[in-house]
Amino acid sequence: MARARLTKAQNKELRQILEEELIRLREVVDQDFRDSREGRDHLVGDDVDHSNEDGEAALTARFRNRDRKLLKKVEYALARMEDGEYDLCEVSGDPIGYERLKYRPVTTVCIEVKEQQERAELETIE
Repeated sequence: MARARLTKAQNKELRQILEEELIRLREVVDQDFRDSREGRDHLVGDDVDHSNEDGEAALTARFRNRDRKLLKKVEYALARMEDGEYDLCEVSGDPIGYERLKYRPVTTVCIEVKEQQERAELETIE
């Protein structure tokens, strides 16, 4: 199925979505950095309290890592947009398609390539 490149209006809409996400993620990452610099005060409590706090800290670290990775993807998508390659699949070179980019603005591959990647991944598991 041949897809067309993005129109100027679609490109503008997706740029706005990415820029808003960029602002949100920068605020989250900056706040995470400020929070991590404050550190945890020495805790008083038993082993269960400490274990719960360690679990919360591990979960928070995972969310922070996820936010930083997503921030990099948003920055990369905006850079690709500047280069005029945002809506082209990095693997096949085909247009990704507006609907896919609207659903996942940071994607870099078309649906056909993504499906091939997922099939290959499943084959390695089986």
